Amino acid sequence: MNLTKAAAYNARQHASKRIEALAAWGWLSPDVAATEAGSVEEVAAVAAWQTQLGVDADGFCGPQTRAAARKLYWPDQPKIPHGAVERNEVYGNPGRKPSPNDPRRILVDASWRASNIRMMQLGARSYPAHRLIATEAPEIFAKACAATGYHPGCDGVFVPRFINWSPDNDPSTHTWGAAIDFDAKHNGRKNSKSKMHEHRLWPAIWEVAGWTWGGEFRTTDPMHFQRGSGF
Repeated sequence: MNLTKAAAYNARQHASKRIEALAAWGWLSPDVAATEAGSVEEVAAVAAWQTQLGVDADGFCGPQTRAAARKLYWPDQPKIPHGAVERNEVYGNPGRKPSPNDPRRILVDASWRASNIRMMQLGARSYPAHRLIATEAPEIFAKACAATGYHPGCDGVFVPRFINWSPDNDPSTHTWGAAIDFDAKHNGRKNSKSKMHEHRLWPAIWEVAGWTWGGEFRTTDPMHFQRGSGF
């Protein structure tokens, strides 16, 4: 075990608030919480916790450890897909036929839509969304708002379209109703000083729950949250 590298890695996880997000969910080991952030003592506590979780005890409190904790405390959570193939396996295939009225949009398969799209209550409003996130996302949203005091509005969930509204691109995950945009005015693309960055624990709570935050994309998109990765 490389204590120095693990301690530095964990310090970065604190900077991104992911370890604090584990605590907000009530999933963080008390022994880890009792140590100093980014210390070698924390590394040892993380390694002991990883042994209990059944993962490699390397002391790095990263995605593998978060996923194991999530599986322990949220065992009934539906699979979170990685990659385009798994996205269709988990959410079904809505198709990618361009809309005849607007080629930037996608005309989804009617039977897929009837089987998978439901209304989801998010804050004071409701939005069409994939049935697998219709109960999960409101719970995460409420947790993030309560932990941070930040209450962003929603700017879209199920919006069948191509990425960046270009028919030359692949379909956006919004096409499956498995992505959410929050407060576009203050969290626009390429904005590294967004409200989400300011309230870093807010997206971290979603990340710990298995979602991917667009603020970590190569071209930062801090409004964007999607249930899955690798697409």
